[in-house]
Amino acid sequence: MKKLLTISLLLLLASTISYSQSWQAKTVSAPSDIWLGPISIVNENICWASWSTGYVSSTECKNGVIITTDGGETWSGGEIPKIESGIILSIEAIDANTAYIAVENFAGTGVEGLYKTTDGGITWQKDTTIYGSSPSGPGYIHFFDSSNGVVVGEKNTGAGFEIFTTTNGGTDWKEVPQSNIPPINPGEVTQQTPLGEYRDCIWLTTFPPKGKGPRIFKTTDKGYHWSVIAPSGLTDQDLISLAFQDEKNGLMVEFTLNKGKILKTTDGGETWKLLANPRDVTPNFIAYVPGTTSSYVVANDANFAGGPGGSAYTLDEGNTWNLIDNQNHAVPSFYSASVGWSSSFASNTIYKFSGSLTAVSDGSKNEQINSYSLSQNYPNPFNPSTAISYQLSAFSQVTLKVYNVLGREVATLVNELKHAGKYEVEFNAAALPSGVYFYKIKAGNFTDVKKMLLLK
Repeated sequence: MKKLLTISLLLLLASTISYSQSWQAKTVSAPSDIWLGPISIVNENICWASWSTGYVSSTECKNGVIITTDGGETWSGGEIPKIESGIILSIEAIDANTAYIAVENFAGTGVEGLYKTTDGGITWQKDTTIYGSSPSGPGYIHFFDSSNGVVVGEKNTGAGFEIFTTTNGGTDWKEVPQSNIPPINPGEVTQQTPLGEYRDCIWLTTFPPKGKGPRIFKTTDKGYHWSVIAPSGLTDQDLISLAFQDEKNGLMVEFTLNKGKILKTTDGGETWKLLANPRDVTPNFIAYVPGTTSSYVVANDANFAGGPGGSAYTLDEGNTWNLIDNQNHAVPSFYSASVGWSSSFASNTIYKFSGSLTAVSDGSKNEQINSYSLSQNYPNPFNPSTAISYQLSAFSQVTLKVYNVLGREVATLVNELKHAGKYEVEFNAAALPSGVYFYKIKAGNFTDVKKMLLLK
C-alpha cells in the first residue's frame, strides 16, 4: 500500500497540473429579481450582503440582508420589514452579530435613515438622532475600526452633503460642519458604484447632474474634512468606480452603456492616466485586493451596463490583465488574495472567489540569471512558517504548489507571470497537521519537486 501511494504521488507531481482563478456560484434565499450587494466582509468566514428589488423593479421595493459565518457554505437572513418604501444603498458589518445599513428614500418618506442590528440581522433599529429632516437619507456608511465611523447623505437636492461621524461605535453621531465639506451641484448625489477606501481615507464618487461630470469627494482624516476632485474629460453620461491600494495609488473605471475604460492615479486621485483594458471584458466595477501590493479585480454584469460580462485580474497595478471568466459579476469585494465575493444584477446568485492573487516579493531583476532553480525551504523542519526560494532565467508563467503525502493540493503559493529574477515566498502551515509535505514548481518547461517537514 505504501509503495502504491508513493507511485501515485510521483505520477501526480510529474504531471502537468492546470490551475485558474475562478468564481463559485451560490444561490441564496432571496427574490430572484434583485440587486444583490453591496457586500461587507468581516473575515474569511463572515460576510454580509444587502439586497433590494428597487434597482430592478419600479413597484413596491423589498429589501433584505444575507449573512454567512462559515465561508459561504450556508447563508441566513431575509427580508427586512417596514422599509418597503426605502432602498438599501450601503451595508457595513462589524462582526457576525452587528451591522449597519443606510436606507434611502425610494417611493415615500419616513423610512430613510441609518439602521443597526445586534442580533445577526433578525431585528433592526433605526437611529432617530440623524437624518430626521433629510428627504433622501444616507447613501454610504463606513467604519474605519470598531469605534470610528462615518455616514454620508444629502440634506436635500442641491443643499449639500449631510455627514456624521462617530468615535464610540455608533452610539453617538456628530454632524460635520458644512464649512468642512465642499458644496455639491444641484442634483448631485452619492453614487453606489465601488468607492476607494484605505485606512483613514475615503474617495466617494457622485452621480453627475445634467451638464456636469461625476466628481470625487475625498477625506484623509476619517470624514472630518473633505476636498473635491473633478476628473477631466467626464460627462453626465459617465459613472466611475474606484479602488485604492494606498494613499496615492489607485485605479478608476470610467463607464457608460456598453463602454468602459481603466485609468490610474499616483497622486491620490488628482490626475489620471489611461491604461489598457482587459480583453473580452467591459470593465464597470473594480476592487483592490487587500494584502497585496498591486492586485485588482475588474468585473462587468452585461445585464447592468451592457458589453461583454466577466471578470479579470491584474497583479501589476493594471499594466497587464488576465481573464478569470465571462460570467456576469457586479460589485466585487475582497478580504484577501484568496477570499472575495461578487454578485450579479437581477439575480439571487452570489459568487465566492477561488484562487490566489498574491504577488510575492521580487528579487533583483537586474541580476543576470542563467538557469531555473528551486531551493530547499528554510528552515526545515519548520513550525509553522518557512521560506521557499526560486529563480527564473526568463519571463515565465509560474505555479508553486504544496501537496500532502497523499498527493492532495493544500496550498497555491504562486500562479502568475513572472520576470526573470530571484524570488522568495513564505508558506504558513499553521492550519495543517505535522508531517511530510512536497512543494512543486512549474515555470515554462522547468519542473522541480522538493520535500519539507512540518513539526509542531
